Amino acid sequence: MSIPFESLTKLERCIESFDSSVAEELRNALQHIRRHLAVAEAEAEKLSKAQAEAIVHSAEVIYELEETKEQLEIATASAEASNVAKSQFLANMSHEIRTPLNGVLGFTDILIDQDDKLSREERLDFLSCIQTSGKHLLSVINDILDLSKIESENIELEYLDYSPHALIAEVISLLRAKAQEKGLRFESQWSGPLPETIKTDPTRLRQLLVNVVGNAIKFTDQGEVHLAARIDQSDDHAKLVIDITDTGTGIPEDKLQTIFEAFQQADNSITRQFGGTGLGLSISKQLAVAMGGDVTVQSSQGKGSTFTITIDVGSLEGTRLLDAPQADGVASRKINQNKVNSDAPSNKLSSSTRVLLVEDGDINRKLISVLLSREGVTKIDMAENGEIGFHKARENEYGIILMDMQMPVMDGYTATRKIRDSGIETPIIALTAHAMKGDIDKCLEAGCTAYLSKPIDDEKLFEQINILTGASRARRIVPAEEMIETTLPIHNEVFLEIVRDFGDLLDRLMAELHIKVEHQDRDRIKQIAHDIAGTAGGAGFGEFTEPAQYLESIALTAEITSVEKAVETLQHIADRVCIPELST
Repeated sequence: MSIPFESLTKLERCIESFDSSVAEELRNALQHIRRHLAVAEAEAEKLSKAQAEAIVHSAEVIYELEETKEQLEIATASAEASNVAKSQFLANMSHEIRTPLNGVLGFTDILIDQDDKLSREERLDFLSCIQTSGKHLLSVINDILDLSKIESENIELEYLDYSPHALIAEVISLLRAKAQEKGLRFESQWSGPLPETIKTDPTRLRQLLVNVVGNAIKFTDQGEVHLAARIDQSDDHAKLVIDITDTGTGIPEDKLQTIFEAFQQADNSITRQFGGTGLGLSISKQLAVAMGGDVTVQSSQGKGSTFTITIDVGSLEGTRLLDAPQADGVASRKINQNKVNSDAPSNKLSSSTRVLLVEDGDINRKLISVLLSREGVTKIDMAENGEIGFHKARENEYGIILMDMQMPVMDGYTATRKIRDSGIETPIIALTAHAMKGDIDKCLEAGCTAYLSKPIDDEKLFEQINILTGASRARRIVPAEEMIETTLPIHNEVFLEIVRDFGDLLDRLMAELHIKVEHQDRDRIKQIAHDIAGTAGGAGFGEFTEPAQYLESIALTAEITSVEKAVETLQHIADRVCIPELST
């Protein structure tokens, strides 16, 4: 307990009554006590202040601990929810992968074990089930690989000048059949002026649209799916805005954000009911963000949804604006082509075509050789790696070489380069499991003439073989009076040689032109059209000049359907060309 300073003052007054010597000692003692009291008081004040600070600090620590605890609980709940979602996703994917795989293996076992007991109809039915299962399995794998590429930031965007109307029309043509199967109205419209071209990655934008529009059709049982597109322009930038509205099941309000997250769906039963990976919207949103935009949604459960896709398309300065079409105006291109080509001959391959198949997989070699044999090819040589394939290509003359690109000993890229370095010009079709632009460019740079991604589409394989070997051109029957002859004096050997050289060049250019149209390589289409326009007139075939120049003028900007029609016009002219001593 401290002594009050007032008490010390009273004590000091009492000391004055004592003897002087005693009083002096008492005063000294009193001063000593005062000094000690002052020090003690200062220490007490410091201690009191420290205690106060400690109390405040303790309160702050307690608050931070409470906040940390709350954040930890949120993070734990989020992690647990994520783990549950991933576990659910893995369970769904196990189902999505195992189910079609079970169908493939099960029906294959039946075909192997009971082939002699099955009718033709049963075999076709089982094979159709195997094909459907295989396609479904491929779709699942593609979604998973796409998400992996996006999340690892390994996705590459290739910006090109592309017609927005052509791109949307292609998506509509692709998905119209699915809508018609469900009895849905499927319409589209443009609002406001339409730029002739925009700067975008057409492949990824097409994928994004197919995902979102496909979802709208999938989750709509009756009513309609409507696509509305417009250009929003501000300052020096423009955005392509596409609204996809459906009258489907709708999405609960509390699920409107989570549906864009990987491994999440509005309802886990959706995967079981409709199938698929549930990654489509996550992939779409991340693609849109990568292209400077976004995907958002407004929905009312039971009344439908509107997904809005926004994509940055850069500046439209110098871009011609067109009047917006009243409707999409595009029926299914596949249906139209079937009508146009209904009288065309089948894809049967020429029996005289000798094929070299370079493939390391036993099953793939057997499968492709069976497909070729059934289409009329009787001469098929096989090699299990690039080195053997290279030596066979040097020792024999082939009409076509089918080259797998990933093989032991020597891969397809190396084998193709060695074949080209040897002066062999035989068309080579790359068979690759990779179909990204970098992989495709790598095939073409190695010297391949064309490429097909695995699993191989047999119709595309036959079509490309026919084009590259000239078989499709040889099948066309043209009346003699419709044949086109050169205006050059071919009785002169020099001019005759020019015409013959043009005939060979024309076959190669037209074959390549069809392939470049298939893969929409517009720059090369333009160059080929330019080459035909420049060489045909010099060879005395002026009929090519105007159509080739027209193709050259529209190659970069027109809808792909217009480009295809222009190529068909050139092909019909090419079919009528009469090359001395080479025409049949």
